[in-house]
Amino acid sequence: MNSIHIRELLSVVAAATSSSHIVVNGTTMQPLLPKTVDELFSFWEQGLSAIALRGDEIVGHGAIEPLTADNWYEFGAVWVHPSVRGSAQAGNGSHPHVGLRLYRAILGHHREKNILATTINGAAMTVGWRANMKPVRYNQLPQHVWEATCCCPIQKTGVPRERNVGGCRMQGEMCFVRVTAETHERMGSPPLAELPVGKPTLGAVIPDDTIVILLAN
Repeated sequence: MNSIHIRELLSVVAAATSSSHIVVNGTTMQPLLPKTVDELFSFWEQGLSAIALRGDEIVGHGAIEPLTADNWYEFGAVWVHPSVRGSAQAGNGSHPHVGLRLYRAILGHHREKNILATTINGAAMTVGWRANMKPVRYNQLPQHVWEATCCCPIQKTGVPRERNVGGCRMQGEMCFVRVTAETHERMGSPPLAELPVGKPTLGAVIPDDTIVILLAN
């Protein structure tokens, strides 16, 4: 698959994530920090992303983004096409859990890296749990990592960006951070943070051979 084709596929992801919104506690928010096609293609070139294909159609994407100079990365830009968007939380078995397959492919390929993921999306929390990510508190992260990941604008957090660390109204209430099992162990296995609704209930993964996960080389 040549670079022109990859960029065409990633343009679908860029357009979809820039217009994506969810409602949290009655407030409409962007769950993802928008990424340009150039940024997404850079992740692919660096071997940091994966795409899900159904035939020639892209139906999913995820990537890890370099966060600090000392081997910390942030997992994000996760997008799944509505036609295959799963019900991992409901567990009704009607979808093939494309998001979970992307999590497992990317995180399994980069076990040597320290990887975190933040989210305000309950479905993402559920999939992350199924992928064996561990919920921790923001203040359990190294200080420079906490500062690097908390980059949301004032419109989202209610405080200026320079006060996000320790001052963001969303941390631990609406916005949660998870790390991979390997990262959690390297952190010294700190106590797990409590999830807002406890351990999610999950359905079975339904195999779907029509959807292929491709990892960037």
